[in-house]
Amino acid sequence: MNRLIMCRPIQGTLALILTVVPLALTAPMAQIATAEVTAEAVRLAIEGGRRHLLKHQDPAQGNWPEHSGQPTGVTSLCVLTLINAGEDPQSEPILKAVDFLLREPLPERVYAVSLQIMALAAVDPDLHQDRIKRLAKWLESTQIATGDRIGAWAYSGADGRGDNSNTQFAVLGLHEAERAGVDIDSLVWRRAYQHFESTQTPAGGWCYFLDRNRPQSAESGSMTCAGIASVIITADKLRHRDASVQRGQVICCGGGESADDIIERGLRFLGRPGYFTFEENPGTASGTYWLYYLYALERVGRLSSRRFIGGRDWYREGADLLVRKQRVLADSSAWLGVGNVEGTNSVVCTCYALLFLSKGRRPVVLAHLRHGADPRDWNRHRSAVNNLVMEIEHSWKTYLSWQTIELQRATAADLLEAPVLLISGSHALSFTPAQKRELKTYVDQGGFVLAEACDGQGCDGAAFTDSFRRLCAELFPDSPLQPLPADHPIWTAEQPLQIADLPHGDTLTLEGVQSCCRTGIVLVNKTISGYWELSTGRRPNDYPPQVQRELDACLKLGQNIVAYATNRQLKEKLDRPMMVSASQSERLVRDSLTIMNLRHGGGANEAPNALPNLVSESRRLLEMRLHSETSGIAATDPHLPDYPILFMHGRQDFRFTPDERAALRRFLENGGFILANSICGNREFNVAFRREFNAISEGAQLQAVSPSHEMFTTAFQGFNVTQLNVKRLGVDRAMATTKTTPALEGLTIDGRLCVLFSPLDLSCALQNQPSAQCEGYLKQDAYKLAINLLLYALQQPPVAE
Repeated sequence: MNRLIMCRPIQGTLALILTVVPLALTAPMAQIATAEVTAEAVRLAIEGGRRHLLKHQDPAQGNWPEHSGQPTGVTSLCVLTLINAGEDPQSEPILKAVDFLLREPLPERVYAVSLQIMALAAVDPDLHQDRIKRLAKWLESTQIATGDRIGAWAYSGADGRGDNSNTQFAVLGLHEAERAGVDIDSLVWRRAYQHFESTQTPAGGWCYFLDRNRPQSAESGSMTCAGIASVIITADKLRHRDASVQRGQVICCGGGESADDIIERGLRFLGRPGYFTFEENPGTASGTYWLYYLYALERVGRLSSRRFIGGRDWYREGADLLVRKQRVLADSSAWLGVGNVEGTNSVVCTCYALLFLSKGRRPVVLAHLRHGADPRDWNRHRSAVNNLVMEIEHSWKTYLSWQTIELQRATAADLLEAPVLLISGSHALSFTPAQKRELKTYVDQGGFVLAEACDGQGCDGAAFTDSFRRLCAELFPDSPLQPLPADHPIWTAEQPLQIADLPHGDTLTLEGVQSCCRTGIVLVNKTISGYWELSTGRRPNDYPPQVQRELDACLKLGQNIVAYATNRQLKEKLDRPMMVSASQSERLVRDSLTIMNLRHGGGANEAPNALPNLVSESRRLLEMRLHSETSGIAATDPHLPDYPILFMHGRQDFRFTPDERAALRRFLENGGFILANSICGNREFNVAFRREFNAISEGAQLQAVSPSHEMFTTAFQGFNVTQLNVKRLGVDRAMATTKTTPALEGLTIDGRLCVLFSPLDLSCALQNQPSAQCEGYLKQDAYKLAINLLLYALQQPPVAE
C-alpha cells in the first residue's frame, strides 16, 4: 500500500514524502482492515457458487441432476438458491428451470413439493399462484392426522413415519404458499405446532424423530434448528397475537398465547458452550449434514431476529467458515460436506452454503431494544416488527432483516449495526448513565431512534412518554422535542400520509429531536405497533373498514419513518459501523497531521462527526497519519499556520470580520488549503461562502472546477469520481437521485488552487446521517470525493520561500 508520510508544516508549507508502493483503493468503503470475513469476500464466494450451479444446469432441459426419490427437488433447490443469490428471475437459466418444473407432474414427495413451492414463490408468486396452490393443497392432504405422529409429514404420504426433517420442509413450503396468497387451513398449522411442541426433548432440543419408546433419542443441531424455526412460523400462523379486533375496536397489549418458552428452551439448548459449533452438525456421530445444519441455523437466526446464538455472532462466524471452506475451482467455487449425500453432491452442498450466505446477509433495517425489568414491556406486540419489515420488503422489493438487541450488553457500535432503533413500552424507562451515553452516541453517529409509547386501545403508556421526554431533554438539551410540522418529509418519505389518517384522534402526537440537518429521534405517544401486530399481509381478514384504514395508515407511518431514517441506503450486513472514539483520536495526535475545523458563525459545529469520519476512513484506507480537531480554530488564532489544511462547512449565512479575512488571505498565500462544503446544499451558506472568499481573494473569483480535472481521477491515487450519485430537489420539491459529474468550485491565488468548495452536501453524508432533506452526494460517493480532494490537497507542491 502506498504510505503517505507527512512532516510537520515548516513556515506555513507542507512537506510531503511519498513512498513508491502501489496503493489499492478498490476495496469497499466500509471493509475492515482485519482478518475477519468481509462483505466483499462473501460476495465473491456467492458469485463463485452461483457460477458452479449454472455450470451444472442442463442447457437444453433446464434442470439439474435430480436426487433419486425426489423428482424436481434439486432443480427447485437450485432455483430458490439462485434467486436468493441475486440471479434475475427473468434470466434464461431461471426461465428454463421454471419451464422444466411446470412441464413435470406434481412430484408427490414432501421435500420436492415444498422446495417447488419455495422456488416458484421466489420467482413470481402471482404468476405461479395456481401451481403453488395445487402443491400446497397436496401438502395439506398428506399431513399425518392421527396417531402419535399427528401433525408431522413423512416422505410421500400421510401413512408413513413422520419425521422432523420432512415436517420442517412442509412448514417452510406452506409458509411461502400462504405468503403468496394461498389460504392454508388453520388446523394444519395447529397440528404442526403441537407436533413440534410435543417432540421437544426435556433438554430443549429436537431429534430426527422422537421415539417414545426410546426417551434417550439423540438431539442434533440440524433438527433443533428445524424445531425452533418451525415453532416460530407456526405460532405466527396461529395468530398468537397481542392485539385483536373486538366489536369493531382494536384492543392492544392483550398478552396472547406465547411460544416464547419453547423457543427460548431450544435456543438455550442449541447455544450451550461445548455444543454449539459451526464446524459440524452437533449431536451427530460423524458430523454429517453439516451444510444442511448451517442452512437451518441461518433460518433460526433470521426468524428469531437474533444476532447472537450462544453468545456468538452466528452470521459473521458462519460466513467466515464457509468462505474458508469453499473449494475454488477453475471457473467457480463449490462446497462439499461429509457423508453419503454431502460428501458427493456439490450442487446440493453449494445450495445450502449459498442459502446461508445470501439469506443471512440480508441488510438489517431495524433493531428492537430489549430493556427494563418487565420481560414483556419492551415487546408488547411480538409480531409487530416482523409484520412491518415484511411490508417494507414488499414495498422496496428487496429482502430485509431485523434484530433484537439487549440494552444491558449494547454498545453504541452494537446499536449502529441497525440504522433504526425501536424503543417501545408502557413503563417508565430506567437507563443507567452508561446506557444513556451509548444511546446519545448512537444518535450522534447517525443512528435514528423511534420511540413508541404503548398507550391507548387498552394500553397505558403515559409513564413511558414522560420518561422518554425527560431522557431527550437530558441527552439533547439544545434540541428539544418538537411536534413534527405538516410538511416534514416523514409524512411523504414513502407514501403520502396525514396525521388525521392515523388512529387515536387528537390525542396522537409525533415529536422529533433535530440532529444536524435531520430529525434523529421521533416519539409517538400512542400505540402504532398494536396495529402492525394486526397485519395479515396477503392473508385475508375480516376487519371492519375503519380498522383496516387505521391499520394501513400505521403501516404507512412505520414505512415512512424507516424510509426517512435510512433514505433507503442500508449497509452491508458484515460492514462494521464507522465510529471514532475520543480515546482513539487522542492516541493519534503525536506525529500526525492535524486537520482543523474552521470556526465561523454559519453553523461550523453542525455535523460534528463529518470531519472525524472522513479522517478515520482516510487513515484506514490510505494508512495516513491524520488527526482531526472538531473543536475548531478561529481564523485569527496565532496557531493557524500550524494547520496547513482546514476543513469548513455550515448551513447558515455568515460573515468574516476584516481581521479574519486578512488572516485567511495570509494563510492561503503561505500555502494553506481549505476544503469546504455546504451542509445539505444550504443556499444561504453557498451565497455567504462565495461572497466571503471572493472578498478574501481580492480580485480572484471562485470558479467551477472542470469535470475533467485530474483530482476526479486516480491520478492522486484515489478513486475515479468522474460520475457520482447526487440527490437534488426537483421542480415538484421531491428529491431525485441522478448520476452526474462532480459540482465543485475552486479559488486560485498566486497561480495555486487553494480552496475547494462543494455547494452540494458532503458533511451530512460523512456524518453517516442520510437525510431525505439533503441536496448532496450519496454516502459512498461523498466519501470517495472527499478523500480525493484531501489527497489532492496533500500532494500539492509547497509554496516557494
